[in-house]
Amino acid sequence: MFPSGMFSTDGLQPVADAAMVSTEDFWYAKIAARKYYVYLCGPITGLSFDICSEYYRRVAALLPPWIVPLSPMRGKGYLQGVPVLGDTYEGMALASQRGVVCRDFFDVRRADVVLANFLGATRVSIGSSFELAWAFQLQKPVILAMEEQDNVHEHTFVREACAFRLPTLEQACKTLIQVVTPGL
Repeated sequence: MFPSGMFSTDGLQPVADAAMVSTEDFWYAKIAARKYYVYLCGPITGLSFDICSEYYRRVAALLPPWIVPLSPMRGKGYLQGVPVLGDTYEGMALASQRGVVCRDFFDVRRADVVLANFLGATRVSIGSSFELAWAFQLQKPVILAMEEQDNVHEHTFVREACAFRLPTLEQACKTLIQVVTPGL
């Protein structure tokens, strides 16, 4: 997806001599010097830890190294193996009621863009609805992956809060890259 030879062996630093690359490659190298943050929004309650984690891993694999995913499940490995996640786990700082809301709001505020994945949702995600509202209020672009019809999140507020709606996660990630990538 990205030009070969554009990054150092660690994949994170742009090449040093811009004269050796095309104009398009030059812009990819320039933006690699700045990190963009994407908050990963989507249902958690009622799903397993493994299903949630798979979504976050899949998105990370679709993004270039200069776009950093912010997963609401990071640091919650202690929930691994839980077959059906609840909305909070009191006594666990990051999974407590206050911890979940505080960090998720912090992450939406610091993100450059929000990626919401509602594909295949079987129940409305109240937490994700809050995150969309925060992003809308903070004027963050929201890219939504959701079926064209028959999704439980089909609602005026969801449609209006999202700048882009795509039917697949791959298309949503491609759009996300195009939104945050500066250039000519």
